[in-house]
Amino acid sequence: MKKLAYTGLLTALALILGYLESLIPPIVPVPGIKMGFANIVVVFTLYKIGVKEAVMVNIVRVIVSGLLFGTMFSLAYSMAGAVLSLIIMCILYKKTDLDVATVSVCGSIMHIIGQVAVAIIVVGSASIISMLPFLLLSAFIMGAIIGLLAKILMDRIRV
Repeated sequence: MKKLAYTGLLTALALILGYLESLIPPIVPVPGIKMGFANIVVVFTLYKIGVKEAVMVNIVRVIVSGLLFGTMFSLAYSMAGAVLSLIIMCILYKKTDLDVATVSVCGSIMHIIGQVAVAIIVVGSASIISMLPFLLLSAFIMGAIIGLLAKILMDRIRV
């Protein structure tokens, strides 16, 4: 019952962070580059509560955010990115001794790959791949920042 309560609270926190981030104007003029602050909650949940709960937090967050603040296309982009990101982060968390920031970076990179794959399908052209270097650089930087912030919270918050 305690895990369920934490999962609900963390899902709400992820939704709030995602919404607050949507209010911040883009930092760079490349579509698809975001800070991803809601992912702090996902990484925290993965390490402090468990895989199943991290999956629930992320999937519910993506669906509710997409329905409330997005479109069907943004929901498809987000879901593809979230699923790939979760798969790699869960595998790395369970099967390796990589640090939190590295796992977060890998998740962030897979998130971008999932979104670009959906964009190629939606747009019907592979021209979007030209943006991949900028998106991957952003994913690396923000993934590291998100992972470091999650680690700080993990060290300070007892669950």
